[in-house]
Amino acid sequence: MFARPIRICVTDVLEEDKCERRPYTAVLLKMKGLKKYAPSTFALNAGSFYHLLLQSVFSNNFDIVEYFYNNEKLTIEESFFAALNELTERFFFPDGIKDFECIIEREKEVKYDDELYFNLRSLAMLCSSLVEENNNRLFSLVIGVEYKIEYELSEKFILTGRIDILAWTVDRKAVRVIELKTGKSSLRDKRQVLTYSEIIRKSYPNIEIIPELWYLNNDEKKKRILDLPKEDIELKRISNIVSIVERVKSEKQLPGKIMKKAFCKEKCKMCDFINEIFGKNKKITKNEEIVWKKILVKQEQK
Repeated sequence: MFARPIRICVTDVLEEDKCERRPYTAVLLKMKGLKKYAPSTFALNAGSFYHLLLQSVFSNNFDIVEYFYNNEKLTIEESFFAALNELTERFFFPDGIKDFECIIEREKEVKYDDELYFNLRSLAMLCSSLVEENNNRLFSLVIGVEYKIEYELSEKFILTGRIDILAWTVDRKAVRVIELKTGKSSLRDKRQVLTYSEIIRKSYPNIEIIPELWYLNNDEKKKRILDLPKEDIELKRISNIVSIVERVKSEKQLPGKIMKKAFCKEKCKMCDFINEIFGKNKKITKNEEIVWKKILVKQEQK
């Protein structure tokens, strides 16, 4: 009987701009069955909020957009903006108090009238590019929001991920792979959307694939269309990481660049698990164990 393949998330094996060590450690955790101890990055932050809005407006509430478009005679972009505003108030501010801090973990309060307004405008612009108009009717070009993908790296490893938006172009001759971002642009963002695009190309080998990055809070450059190389560069890079880790039997065999003790100052704590991986009896405290259990429950409820 064959063992179940090890499932690795694309975002786990993307090299950070500040840390090249994380992807190797992530694969090691998976191989050693210690992923349950890894710190969770899940939180209802600004990015999660806008992703929920995007999913809501296309999955269950497209009729609200159609109402504003047909009855209020708004433009497509204005119809989406009005719908996004209504959904925000209906689901996230039901008591009418527009205190952005109550649902989003941030270092300081974000007022409704500035950042939220600005980002909803940007989101409406993105949404308007995902529909077509015909005889005064709107038709969605979206194939899927939070679209699940899988790719078999080998018999032992399966690469998984969720694409923010997968959509047809208006002429149906190309597929858009879109990632929505709220922070500053980074190499990690580019690698993520290119990896997803390479996986989608496997499913649509005869159709053009267009990787896109949308930055809501970047006024200068909201939309970035990337060139997708003919060869699967990112998938080969990830396969190489997995291959290197599979051969590792001790800490000394890890690549030199990920063994630098003071390489990064981030708070992800992934490096702390090297000792656990190689059997040096590192134990977590009772309090940490309770935290991890709570995180697991949250992840299962997603």
